[in-house]
Amino acid sequence: MTLRQVAIIDAEVKQMTNDELIMLFNNEMIEYHEIRKKMGYEAQIIESSLNNSGGYATAKRFISDKPKTGFLNLHKKGLLQYSIEAIVVKPKYSILFTETERANCKRLLNQYGYNP
Repeated sequence: MTLRQVAIIDAEVKQMTNDELIMLFNNEMIEYHEIRKKMGYEAQIIESSLNNSGGYATAKRFISDKPKTGFLNLHKKGLLQYSIEAIVVKPKYSILFTETERANCKRLLNQYGYNP
């Protein structure tokens, strides 16, 4: 993706309502879950939560200040770029999460060697 394409996407995101941004987040959570499955990591608890509650509610439920089993399993497989935490720290989603939630996610990712 070129810098121009990124700038266009950023401008579009800034014009989104919270509901539209949550829908975008939900779609990215589902996309990342499908990628994880294709790479051999199946998290049935996450899949169930995604199906029942959507991506945003799932993220709110699973992000923490301590690494959870799924996060540690993704770390072992070298897949932290597909973790919930990696999505939460994306700048475009900053208004959906508290500073504390985002700081916790970023700290965990950094602590386990992934620097978004």
